[in-house]
Amino acid sequence: MKNVGLIAVSIIVAALIGWFVYERFIVSEETRVRRVLAGAEKALEKHDAIGFGNFIAPDYTDAWGYGAGEVKGIALEGMREFETIEINPTDVAVEVSGASATIVFYPVCKFSNPDGQSFDVDREILKGHLLKLTLKNKDRVWRISRTELEAEK
Repeated sequence: MKNVGLIAVSIIVAALIGWFVYERFIVSEETRVRRVLAGAEKALEKHDAIGFGNFIAPDYTDAWGYGAGEVKGIALEGMREFETIEINPTDVAVEVSGASATIVFYPVCKFSNPDGQSFDVDREILKGHLLKLTLKNKDRVWRISRTELEAEK
C-alpha cells in the first residue's frame, strides 16, 4: 500500500513538471498573448472586475486619456449597468516583438441591461476602425498597456 501512494505522488510530481516545462518552454509567446485577450474577455463576460484588472498593466494608458485605475473603474461600471456582456473578437491579428506585442481586432460586442435594452458594438458603429491593444511582458506575464483605435487597412 505504501508503494501505491509513492507511485501516485510520483505521477503527480511528473505531471506538474511536465506542465511547467510545457508552459515555460513550449507554448509560444503568441499563444500567451492570445490568452490575455481571451482571459480579459471572459472576465468581462463573467463580471469579474478583479480578474479583468489582472490583465491591465499598472502603467496602462489609452488614446482617450484614461489610466489603469480609470479603465478598471469603467469596466466595473459596465459590469454593474449591464446584465449581459458578450464579446466576440473577430479578425484577430497578433504580432509579438520581444517584450512587446499588439493585438488588432474588431470587438463585436452585445450588452443588455436588466430592463431588456441592448446595445451592440460592431463594424458599422466602429466605422472601419479596429481596436488595437498593446501588451508588455514583464516577468513572463503579459498585460495590456495601451488601447487605441486603428484605421482599417
